[in-house]
Amino acid sequence: MKIFILGATGLIGQKLVIDLLRKNYEVCLLSRNVKKAKELFPDIVEIIEGNPSKEGIWQEKIKEADIVINLSGESVSQRWNANVKTKIYDSRINSTKNIVSALSDENKKTKLLINASAVGFYGFQEDDRELNENETQGNDFLSYLCKDWENQALKAKKFGVRVVTPRIGIVLAEKGGALEKIILPFNAYLGGYTGNGKQWVPWIHLDDIVGLFNFCIENENINGAINFTAPKPENMKEMTKIIGKILKRPSFFPAPTVSLKAMFGEFSDYLVTGQRVIPEKALKNNYKFEFENIEKALLNLLE
Repeated sequence: MKIFILGATGLIGQKLVIDLLRKNYEVCLLSRNVKKAKELFPDIVEIIEGNPSKEGIWQEKIKEADIVINLSGESVSQRWNANVKTKIYDSRINSTKNIVSALSDENKKTKLLINASAVGFYGFQEDDRELNENETQGNDFLSYLCKDWENQALKAKKFGVRVVTPRIGIVLAEKGGALEKIILPFNAYLGGYTGNGKQWVPWIHLDDIVGLFNFCIENENINGAINFTAPKPENMKEMTKIIGKILKRPSFFPAPTVSLKAMFGEFSDYLVTGQRVIPEKALKNNYKFEFENIEKALLNLLE
């Protein structure tokens, strides 16, 4: 079975490609930086050069794949301004639009499109309410972005393609991602939480992200939105307390909101608020999480 992946050189993509190869899938990647892709995956995958935000011959290769996985998009973890927000939006909407355009060909082989989304769909949440996949969207930039992103992907359904839109939470990994940034001040004995520390962190271990992608591939009854988060979210203060305990570092120095605003601009609002997201669809369909508990996950990654 052949899988075509866009955004494979990122944190999730690298781990996912290796796992799919171990399961004997044939993997084809789209990359704007072929040299980097070949360094990561030498001689083990087919690499197509192209920009997913622009039409190209790569769209012909998509039609040859049984499954398409789209992880591409401009990073949101940067200081926002009008230009950056346009890049974040356009990179996701345009790439998905180009994928769906390719899948409109009646001669395609593709039966499944897994198109990434994010828990940003749910918007800012100040309370302890649990959020499952049936929750309505929020009312901020990321909410509208995720809604438009998912709607663009769902257009592939009319061409006979099963569409899954994982709403991915905060991915915890040994290297890279959110955890690397969170533990940085701990190394200087200045570790602590952001905001008031009461905000919920919709975290997930990278191994469970990969597990859930495979779960969606193998279960044809999974359609539409599915939360890629651990079943036991934790608040920021408790999470940083556990990190401090594992690293044997203090964890009581809160990051000043003013400093976060100076570093990240509008994006800093997302660092001091959270969402209590629950993976209801995965649990109801009997996915077994390897890391349900955040202390177990952090011990695995930090020890």
